[in-house]
Amino acid sequence: PAPPEPSPEPSPEPPITDSDPFDFPPPKDRTKEQETQQTKPARTPFQGLIADTVADILATSQMPQPELALLNTLAALGAVFGRCYASPMDTRTNLYTVGVAPTGAGKDHSRKYIKNLLLEAKLGTFLGGDALISGAGLINSIEKKPSQIMHIDEFGMLLAELKNKNTGSHLKMCARLFLEFYSSSNA
Repeated sequence: PAPPEPSPEPSPEPPITDSDPFDFPPPKDRTKEQETQQTKPARTPFQGLIADTVADILATSQMPQPELALLNTLAALGAVFGRCYASPMDTRTNLYTVGVAPTGAGKDHSRKYIKNLLLEAKLGTFLGGDALISGAGLINSIEKKPSQIMHIDEFGMLLAELKNKNTGSHLKMCARLFLEFYSSSNA
């Protein structure tokens, strides 16, 4: 019998350079005209699903916000894969991200894109609420959907409200719960 053929060597990972980490390539199915509209070079430390999703968000945005696109992509994938993978220390993909940009800067596009993407992929069960009303409501939501993405708009206003001494205990409980949920991701 002939000796087995050697398996091909895996292709090396592309080097990570000192370039801007938010330079994403255009999606593969875009037209040449759409590709030339991209203003940044096609380099990224990310590959696969993350890079493709961020690139498509940027390609479909009137005001591309690479950092917000990445935050929304990571948070969504953290929700989708959160109960599928664990680190060696049994922690999960609990991500709390906050995107800050001025009014009219295009913050909403990546949020809407991710919601539509999850719905089109029949992954709408990972979409949580967009507002916090009470600690009891948050507990109910997490019990129903232990892995979810919550797009809370105007988060700065929520933080200010949580710090206000006159805010009701029903809402203040949310801050404590978020800390508890984060530290018990393997529950």
